[in-house]
Amino acid sequence: MKHSPDRLTPGISRHRDADPLHFTSGSPVNLPVLSTVRRVVALVATKDRHDLLAARALPSISFQTHLCDELILVDDSPDESSLDRSRGIAQSLGLPVGALRNRRTPGAAGAWNTGLDHLARLAADPSSVYVAFLDDDDAWLPEHLELCMEVIDGGATLVASGFARVIPGMPDEVVVPPSHVEPALFYVGNPGLQASNLVVR
Repeated sequence: MKHSPDRLTPGISRHRDADPLHFTSGSPVNLPVLSTVRRVVALVATKDRHDLLAARALPSISFQTHLCDELILVDDSPDESSLDRSRGIAQSLGLPVGALRNRRTPGAAGAWNTGLDHLARLAADPSSVYVAFLDDDDAWLPEHLELCMEVIDGGATLVASGFARVIPGMPDEVVVPPSHVEPALFYVGNPGLQASNLVVR
């Protein structure tokens, strides 16, 4: 998602009448479970937006009713001091943070891949790790992780929650992902799959 003034507020608690998207058996993302020890990791990519991190994204992680086991914060800034600032904000909120500099292609995709590579290398069993993505200008509702993990407990390996797109001066736009995904849905747009509303094993 491009960095813009709009804000996503994922959380399926806002849309209890809509089933979150999830894949079960037969899906290419349905990996074998090799461990019963589950870890939930919040993955945040950021670049020179410390005010938004401090006011929006990181507080929403700390307020979750189901706390994450770890926060991986990947800083994409060329400023050498930015990583320490980002880490300090997370530590001030009491979050268990691992702060990394983006080692891949500049931009959000490279930062996410840096975080995923870090998790894959260090996790004793990567298949037991669930990654909840969050952009630095977005926020989760307090029950976001709890409700997503309830769906995962039911057998899903990927959950896409509904979310509200908040743009100052405009009515909130509620987006509910489709119950099934086909390539054609992405030919001319995005049916509601954003980084900040995805939890993936």
